[in-house]
Formats: sequence, C-alpha cells, structure tokens
Amino acid sequence: MIKTAVCIILAYVSYIALFSRTATFFIPTHYFGGAVFIVATVWLYYKHDHKQIRRAECVFSVLLSLAHMLGLTFTRYDSFAMFTAGRVNILFFFVMLAGFIPFFYVITCLLVDKVLACKIEPHDEGRFSQFFAPFVLFLAAWLPYFIIYFPGNLINDAVRQLAQVEGITPFINAHPLYSTFFLGSFYRLGILLGNANLGLAFITIVHNVMMAAGFSLTLMYLKKWGVNYRVRLGVMVFYAAFPVFGIWAQTILKDTSAAVFMLLFILFYIDLAKEFTRKKLVLCFVAAIVASLFRSEVVFVVVPSIFALGIFYAQKNRRFVLMGSAIAVFIAVRLLVGGAMAITNAQSGSVRDVISIPIQQTARFMRYHEDRITPEERAVLAATFEDYYMIGELYHPRISDPVKDLFIEGTDLGAYLRTWAAMGLRAPRAYIEAAIAVSFSYVVPFGPDWMIVWRESSHEAIQVLERDDIGYVFSTYGMRIFPARVMEVVERLPFVGFFFHTGNYTWAMAFLVLLLIKRKLWREIIYFLPALMIILACIASPVHGFWRYYLSILYMFPVLLTVIFAKLNTTDIVT
Repeated sequence: MIKTAVCIILAYVSYIALFSRTATFFIPTHYFGGAVFIVATVWLYYKHDHKQIRRAECVFSVLLSLAHMLGLTFTRYDSFAMFTAGRVNILFFFVMLAGFIPFFYVITCLLVDKVLACKIEPHDEGRFSQFFAPFVLFLAAWLPYFIIYFPGNLINDAVRQLAQVEGITPFINAHPLYSTFFLGSFYRLGILLGNANLGLAFITIVHNVMMAAGFSLTLMYLKKWGVNYRVRLGVMVFYAAFPVFGIWAQTILKDTSAAVFMLLFILFYIDLAKEFTRKKLVLCFVAAIVASLFRSEVVFVVVPSIFALGIFYAQKNRRFVLMGSAIAVFIAVRLLVGGAMAITNAQSGSVRDVISIPIQQTARFMRYHEDRITPEERAVLAATFEDYYMIGELYHPRISDPVKDLFIEGTDLGAYLRTWAAMGLRAPRAYIEAAIAVSFSYVVPFGPDWMIVWRESSHEAIQVLERDDIGYVFSTYGMRIFPARVMEVVERLPFVGFFFHTGNYTWAMAFLVLLLIKRKLWREIIYFLPALMIILACIASPVHGFWRYYLSILYMFPVLLTVIFAKLNTTDIVT
C-alpha cells in the first residue's frame, strides 16, 4: 500500500514536471493526456525494482534532468530566470527536478535492460555486401533534391571562397584554403566551359558522389564489423530517406565535403582501434590530414583522438607509433596550410573567431550592467571594438556575429582579456548565461536549433561574384520551399522528430556510453572521443545549435550506434 502511494505521488510530480508550462508553474495542461501519463507512470514506478539503486543509470538520469531543465529555461529566457526569478521559481525548480529524475531513471533502467537483453544475429554472408548498389540508391533518392535545387544552394561562406578564387577578394585562411581550392576548381571549370551555373552544378554533383560513396563505404565497413543485414538496411534507408542528407548534398558549403572526410576518419579510426595494422594506420592518418585541411578545427579533433588511442592501446610499441602519428598529423597540417598560405599570400583567420564566447560575455555585460563599467574599461573596449557603445544593443544571445564583426583586428588582445576577466568577476552570472545561451542546444534534448538546412541560396551574397548567370534553373520558389515545409511537419511526428535536434544525438551517444559501462567495455568508449571533441568545438562556436557545425556527428551517428549494438551482442550483462 505504501509503495502504491509513493508511486502515485512520484507519478503526479513527474506529470507536473513534464506537463507544466513556464507561465502556469504548478498547474499542468493536457488533462486527458496527463491522466494517461499518470496511469502509465504509476505502472512503471510500481513495476520497477527499487531495492537496488543503479548508480550509472542514476547519474545519467540526474545529468539528463539538469540538461533538460537548462534547455527549458534558456529556450524561453536565454537565462536561468525560469528557476531563479523568485522564491516560487526556486521551489518550482526543485519540484521539477523531483519529477524529472525518477521518471528519467525508471525509463533509463527500462531501456538499458531491454537493449542489453536484445540479441541480434550476426551478419549473414553474401548479402548486401557490394558498394555499387547502395551508391546508386543514394544518388537516386537524392535526385529530386538535385533537380529542385539545381545548380545548388550557394551559401554565404562558399560565395566568399569563390570570390577569392575569382580574384575579387584576397585569399584568407578564415575559410580553409584547401576547401577554397576544391570548390573553386570546379567553379572555374564551369566558367571555362562558358557558364557559372555549370561550375556550381559540378560542385553539387561532386558533393552527391562524395556523400553517396562515403555512406556506401560505411555500409561495407559495418558488414566487415559483423553488423546484421537488417540493421545495415536500416542505416541505408536512414541515409537515403532522411531529407537532411538529400538537401545537404545540394548545399555548396565547405561543411558538406568536410563532414564526408570526417566520416571516413571515424570509419578508419574505429577499424584501427579494433585491430592495429599499418594499412589501417595509413588510412586513418591520411583521412585525419584531409579532414583537417577542409575544416580548420578538425585538427583539434583528430589529433587528440589518435593520441588517446595510443595511450590506451595494449601494446607499448604500438602506443608510441600511434602517439607519434598524432603529432605527425598536426605537423603535416601546419606545414600544408602554411605552404598554401605562402603560395597564395593569404591572410590568417581572425582571432575574433577564437574568442567569440568572451566577446558574447562582454556584450551581455554591456547589455545588462553597463553602469558598472569603469572609465578605464571603457577605454579598453573603445580600442577593441568599433562603436563599442553599440555592442550591448547588438547583442544576440544565440549568435555572436553581430558583435564579433565590430572587433578591431590588431588590437591589444592582452589588455582586452584582462578587462574581460575583471568585468566577469563583478557579474559572473552574466558571463555564465552568455556562454550557455550561445551553445546550450548542442547538449540539451529537443533544444531549438539553427538552420538544419538552407531553403535557398544567399542571393545578396552572390552579388559579390559580379555574375548574372547564377540562379536556379528548374524550380520555382514554392518548389524549393516545399521540402523545408515537409520537414517542419515531420519534425513534429513522434520518434521521427527525435532526429531533428542536435542535443538528442548528444544524449543518444551518452546512452550508448552508459551501455558500454554496464557491460564494462571500457576500450570501446574511445570510439566516441572524436564526437566528444566535435561537441566541445560546437560549444565554443559563435552560433547556437548550428547544424553545419554538428553535421559530422549526424553522418557518423549510425556508425557509432550500430557498432556498439553489434559489440553488445557479444558480451554478457554486468549489473
């Protein structure tokens, strides 16, 4: 009787936590759905074995609850205000926490038990093992998008890169030079043949071929690693049918090709972690260099990943080879980039991209605490930003570009950072909220994201190229907007909507790590290190929830998911 009463109370508190709106606090909505939820939750709580607290699941549930609540308050207020505005808000915070933690804990335990108890037969030889068939399928599945967006969605950053190739603007390594050469070579080929649209079409065709080839190679590696035929078939359907892939294949942007190279790296990296051979090391080494040349921050993903693989590798002689290879990747990338910059007389990228979060924190301080700035600090800010008095007004919690663009190159960075630190000590909460507001969507479930796909080319930016032969050929505006409208509807569907939020992938990978911990498969956790480094890079990025920064994880997630499930099938449960 006592157990039943406790289950009912916990279920009702969970109902309040999940169904209360921020404006109504303790008054939940959706009464019929709430009644069904309470009945189902009481049953879940009652059936759960409460005799033993499962520590790993408990820690996971607490972190997930805190992340979810962080997402709620920052989605609405871009601050902690939902839980700190008054005493009632603080009480509401603890009530919601009391509702979320047991609910997520019971669900997590249930999922862990179900997944670990599930057995899938190993792969069947001779089926679905060829490269060509899925390659053709992917191209066919994306053909409607190719026609609709022909010659491709040309986005701002790519316009700037093509302008460098055309000699309109000087070369600058803010966008990786090798990516600029890659896009520019196909664009110039089209112009030589008489039409800029043809050049853009060449880029789009190459992107389609690269993605189809990368995904087909993925399926071959999954077969090699013992993944079941039906699971591989599901991965193939996901790559072919999920509209994000089809639209990104038509997007002219450095991230499209960079994500493919990152996918190749993760394939070779996992294969190398499974079994060391010289051939696998060479493949991983080359993929790491190429991926780093096409996206600058990737070098800080691949180098620590290979180095860590060396640290945790069983054989000492192999450890030094792997750690040395990681260092060699870093040196090779620096030499190749330096050589390209010397040949093209390219300028270095701006330091403003590295300090985008401090710039956001300064802007938030100016927005809410301008009266607390000293005359000396104003002088430093005036020397650091053009029209520094405007940065508070220009501050946008989820993107730093409006303020970042006012940063003066060549300024005394040390003086600015000292001023930034002094201001932060007087308003630490403003700094914390500024850092979270510009990055939280990457780590909270169902957070608001930014630009999962582009609906149209950046027409204003295209004018920089000074050409009148660039434009869509086969479609109207309504045709181009239709896929995006369909995605907006699909995003609201149960289960399918899960795949439209960056933070969901982060927590899905965290759940996979939890499964590995339950089976004590410590070595396989290192498969997730590249993804972790990408997430950290996203958190430090200038835009909140930007899919182009997270794109590599979308490409590699099916690999991590299926490889871990295949591994779990070969070991026993450890409680």
